[in-house]
Amino acid sequence: MSIVQELKRRNVFRVAIAYLTGAWLLVEITETLFPIYGLSDAAVRLVVTLLAIGFPLTLVFSWIFELTPEGLRLEKDIDPSVTPAHPTGKKLDRAIIVLLALALGYFAFDKFVLEPERVVEIAETAARSAAEQALEQQKRAAVPAGSIAVLPFTNMGPDLENEFFSDGLTEELIGALAKISGLHVTARTSAFAFKGANQDIRDIGKRLNVRTVLEGSVRREQHRVRITAQLINVEDGFHLWSDSYDYELEGVLAVQEAISRAIVDALEIQLSPRVDEQLHASARVNSEAYDLYLKGRYYWARLSMGGFQQSIEAFQKAIAIDPGYAPPHAGLANAYSFAGYFGVMPPREAYPLSINEANAALALDPSSSEALVARGMAWLVYEWDWDRAREDLELAVELSPNSSLAHWAYTEYLTVVDPATAIDSALHALSLDPLSLPIMNLVAFAYLERGKFAEATQMDEDILAMDPTFAAAHWNRGVIHMLHGQFDEALEDLGQAVEYSGGMPSTLALQAHAYARSGDEANALAVLTGLLDRRESPGPGYVSPLQIAYVYEGLGRTEDALAWLEQAVAERDGWLVFLNAFPRFESLRAEPRFKDIQQRLGLPEGDRK
Repeated sequence: MSIVQELKRRNVFRVAIAYLTGAWLLVEITETLFPIYGLSDAAVRLVVTLLAIGFPLTLVFSWIFELTPEGLRLEKDIDPSVTPAHPTGKKLDRAIIVLLALALGYFAFDKFVLEPERVVEIAETAARSAAEQALEQQKRAAVPAGSIAVLPFTNMGPDLENEFFSDGLTEELIGALAKISGLHVTARTSAFAFKGANQDIRDIGKRLNVRTVLEGSVRREQHRVRITAQLINVEDGFHLWSDSYDYELEGVLAVQEAISRAIVDALEIQLSPRVDEQLHASARVNSEAYDLYLKGRYYWARLSMGGFQQSIEAFQKAIAIDPGYAPPHAGLANAYSFAGYFGVMPPREAYPLSINEANAALALDPSSSEALVARGMAWLVYEWDWDRAREDLELAVELSPNSSLAHWAYTEYLTVVDPATAIDSALHALSLDPLSLPIMNLVAFAYLERGKFAEATQMDEDILAMDPTFAAAHWNRGVIHMLHGQFDEALEDLGQAVEYSGGMPSTLALQAHAYARSGDEANALAVLTGLLDRRESPGPGYVSPLQIAYVYEGLGRTEDALAWLEQAVAERDGWLVFLNAFPRFESLRAEPRFKDIQQRLGLPEGDRK
């Protein structure tokens, strides 16, 4: 008898097949279960090693012993002529069949149930790790040469109401320096985060990633103002330059020019002829109009419904006193633009007013980047004119390369027409304003729009670490949870977005959509009824038709959703230009009426990827 025949007779082949099948099944189950119980990969490797050692031992055992009706017996003690045929081979065959069935069942379960979840988890973990590394590298980025932060000037006067004046002067200096190529100027929001903070200049400089810091004080008494300023080297804390100025209030623009030029000289920056002309401030300003202009900027920076209204009133009064003073026109243009953007005013009311005031400002001062931002945003979200939006917003960035507001607006433009490049633009805006929650939110939304959910989540977590009540970050996280089918988590975040925003319609609409998608139609309809009632009420605020359409889409009421999108077109709803971002109306995208709306807006029909 040959060795192969003897191996078959002694069932060695059957045992080998049964062992290998069972071992594979055991290893696969081990790899699934061990991590759940906190066991490391070393435990899995130990199981594989023991099974490998056991394989040859099992084969030797099957050669030496035979399973008989009387139990295990040595092969040499069995007399084939006396012992009847036993069912050992058939038992092993049945065992092999059972093991193979279990192995195939587990393979199918792993392939179609576990593997997709594992792939998603691995991808998300890798993406999250990459996002954290990228953000950490950004935080450790080299400090730009010629970088400066202008801290809020201290109000030293006896009248606390002059706080708007010292804040306004600081903003004007930031705006003047933002126009200088070669300077990297921290934007207002980040600089003002240190208002009233008694911190070491070197620590502030490190947080803002700048080499120099300008600080100063303002003492105003009636129509005279005394300003002191000092430029400090962050690395050693030494003064690079300091000076003081006494002026009549009408000559305050000359003070801004003098300080700006002193900084340029101290940092040895060469001015281009155009920037040199921009800094020139030979004209005097009406003191009352200047006061009202600074008050308008002060109220506008609050980005609230009441703040917008107060800023509009202050700018209008400044214009009435001095119609030839350009900044109040530009300020009013932005106040109207943001009132339309945030739903404080209806678009058909806000944006035409914004365009008129921007044109008035540019007629008086063609280099007003602030006016260009306001008009560019109107071309983008109201007129749907991408070419004119690009021209104005690119020029705004060119005229004020350090303006985070200009880069914010340009990023919004890219989100609509070229979303693949929006992330880089948003990150550049963040480098100019690293502590600005709205700019951080801009970056998070740019990541979200491109499907980079791990990066978006990381940025939102950074925002909420700074301010747990920042509604937009909860809104973003709500979107991400909803896109992953995590409706409980989505509703928790969206509930916080509603609470912290004071019930803004955009947060309520997304909350209602999430209720509808989760199967809670009763709550979805309750929120929808509230939004519809607000549209009919005479009170302030504007409920976007697109937001109403989004709720109807969540409820599966396609015709109602499309009808409200048509209403959004009729009202020139600014949210329409973001149809390819969020909300995306996934269930409507194949509808001819939806495609027709896209074509009327000039939006691409392809995927955001």
